[in-house]
Amino acid sequence: MPAIERLLDIATQLSSERDLDRLLNLIIEQTTHLLNADRTSLFLVNGDENCLEAKIAQGLQTKSFKVPIDQGVIGWVARHRELLNIEDAQLDSRLYLAKFEDDKNPYPVHSMLCVPLLDGNQQLHGVIQAMRSEVAPFNREEETLIRAVASQATVAIRNALLNKQMEEANAELEQKVAARTEELQRMNQELEEISVTDALTGAYNRRYFNQLLMHEKLLADRYGAVFSLIMFDIDYFKKVNDTQGHDAGDAVLRQLIENVRPLLRDCDFLFRYGGEEFVILLPHTGQNGASILAERLREKIDGHHFKHGNLTLKDITISLGVAAWIESRSDDAEQLLQRADQALYAAKNGGRNQVFCAA
Repeated sequence: MPAIERLLDIATQLSSERDLDRLLNLIIEQTTHLLNADRTSLFLVNGDENCLEAKIAQGLQTKSFKVPIDQGVIGWVARHRELLNIEDAQLDSRLYLAKFEDDKNPYPVHSMLCVPLLDGNQQLHGVIQAMRSEVAPFNREEETLIRAVASQATVAIRNALLNKQMEEANAELEQKVAARTEELQRMNQELEEISVTDALTGAYNRRYFNQLLMHEKLLADRYGAVFSLIMFDIDYFKKVNDTQGHDAGDAVLRQLIENVRPLLRDCDFLFRYGGEEFVILLPHTGQNGASILAERLREKIDGHHFKHGNLTLKDITISLGVAAWIESRSDDAEQLLQRADQALYAAKNGGRNQVFCAA
């Protein structure tokens, strides 16, 4: 196969491999075959120890071999960032093989060709070393071939390292997610232990309302989601307590919530804010939708006959104030709640048993 076709084939193989260990093995195999070398090795930069670390070799034993950046042929290539072609390494003072030899079977090294792995910014990533056991110098064409392989190998190694880092980051993220999930489960269990509902009516309590309101406001700020509040209370409720007793008042509160719930969606939240005052939080609902719901609630309560024992309680009505989160107003959660409260009092001052929407 002509050299250019072999290089194209190598480039295709290297670019398609994302696993670092398989990629390094592929680089060494192809380099050995392409240069007809007896032994080849590949070193990667170890920045923490300021050395080059042998990652894979063919025809020799690496023994976790590390070369200081200022020693040996490998160190010279790394420092100078140049290809080095040595006719006979046995005559070169830079030869550094002490730990690269098998103690029982030392091998001779003569001709040697080394090339740095450099990216487009001339940043060093490693060194490829090809060797022959006799004096058989590498020629100019082989220098060109190893340069081409080194260029492709550098890109592929960077991609594989990035892929490895991403896999490690994903694994770490999965661990964090698992830990976070466990933490959330624990928190949810604690929330179940701490009551978030009003004991009398079954509506959520004010503390839970404050939490969800802040959460909904954060979602609105981040994603532009719209939401609304309906605040309502029972007209002349004190009169019910004063004339019929607190038991009757409690019955009215319970029946009020029983009538309100069926008109709400699964995603809506109903809270007892205090006394006879309630709040509904409506996610993904603008002022128009909230005002329509408020009117339905008003009509439903106005037409309902409240009972306490054998007693029918007449003329029980509610007044409602509506306020929607408007992005242009930049309201905080407290200001939105104040607008709903002001709308409620406007409805009461306007004659009660009506809906008033905040401006």
